[in-house]
Amino acid sequence: MRISTLSVFALGGTISAAMLAGCSGLGQQSSSVPGSPSSLQSIARQHPTLSAIARQHPTVSVVERAGPSFFSPAALLLGGGLIEDAKSASHLYVGQFAATVINEYTIPDPKNKPPACEVTPVSAVNGFGVNAVHDVYDPDAGTRTLIVYAPKCGKALSTVAIPGGVQDSDVAFDEKTKTAWVDLTSPAGVIPIKYGASSFGTELTCTTLSETFGVGVDSKGNVYASGTTGSAGAIVEWAGGKKACKTLALTGLTFPGGIEFDSKDNLVTEDIQGGLIDIFKPPYKGAATRTITPKGEPVYGKLDSTDTNLYVSNYTAGTADVFKYATGAYEYSVSNGLSQANVVEGIGVDPP
Repeated sequence: MRISTLSVFALGGTISAAMLAGCSGLGQQSSSVPGSPSSLQSIARQHPTLSAIARQHPTVSVVERAGPSFFSPAALLLGGGLIEDAKSASHLYVGQFAATVINEYTIPDPKNKPPACEVTPVSAVNGFGVNAVHDVYDPDAGTRTLIVYAPKCGKALSTVAIPGGVQDSDVAFDEKTKTAWVDLTSPAGVIPIKYGASSFGTELTCTTLSETFGVGVDSKGNVYASGTTGSAGAIVEWAGGKKACKTLALTGLTFPGGIEFDSKDNLVTEDIQGGLIDIFKPPYKGAATRTITPKGEPVYGKLDSTDTNLYVSNYTAGTADVFKYATGAYEYSVSNGLSQANVVEGIGVDPP
C-alpha cells in the first residue's frame, strides 16, 4: 500500500502466486515510485503494509507494478445506477501516497469530473479524515506532522509534529471530546490531539500488534486500531481511549486496513488482502454479519453522515469507488486526476 510498486491481487477468493520474469524475491523488487518526486523514494522504501503481508504470507505473490500504463476499464470508472444521495455528502477528498496534493471532488460525481480543487502541499499521505467542523486532518508521513486544513481546500490552519512511530497512517475523530486520534504504524499505537491544540496527548500502545494501519472511534469513545500481529491481521480496542488494549475476537479477517463505525456502531473494515469490506455488529465477535464486495483491493473507506454511501479507495485500480452502504451495490468510481501508479489510499468525505 505505501510501496507503490508492489501489489497483492485476490482472484476468485484466492491469492494468485505470480512474479514478473527477473524478480526472484521481495528483496530484489524496485522500491521506486513511478513519477514521484525523488524525495518520496526513500519514504516508499519504508512502507510497512505490503512488506508485512509478504512476511506473513510467503505464498502470496509480490508483483511488480505495471506502472502508469495500467488503468481501469471504462466500465469501472464510469459505472452506473441512479444516484440518490445528492444531499448526504457534497465533498469527497482522495489522496495518493506518491502525489503532493489531496484532490477534492464535488459529489455525487457519476460523470467522473475533474477535481474541484486541491489541498496542497502534502507529502506521502496514507489515511486522513474530515471532522464535523469540516476541517481536513492530514497525518503527513513525509514530514511526520499533522496538518489541519480549512474546508474546501482551504489554507493550513496548524501543523504539529507527531512524536514517535515510523509513519503516521490514519486519523479518526471523537466529536464528543473534540479529539483527533492519529495512528502511528510502528511501534503499534495511536495518539490523541484536541482540536486546535499545539501538542499531542499520551500515546496508547498495544504489544499485541507489531504494526497498526487504521484507527476508528465508536460513539462511546472507545478507540480501535487495525494492524498485524506479525502472523495475522487483528483489530484491538482501548476502552474509553484509556484502558489497556484488548484484541477483538473477530474471525475471517486477513489484513485489515481502514476501520470506521456507522451510526449504529457497526464496525466497517476494509480487508485489504481478503479483498472484502467486512461489517461486524457489536460486541464484535466471530464472523462478519455482512460483507460488501469491492472493485479491487480496498485500503481505506469512509461513510457519509447519513450512512447512505461508503467511499472506498481502490488500490488495484487507482480509483475512489462509491457503494450504497445498505445494500453494497456499486454506484460509480472517481478517477479523474488520480493515477494508479501514484497509489490511491487515503479518502475522506464531507459531511463525515
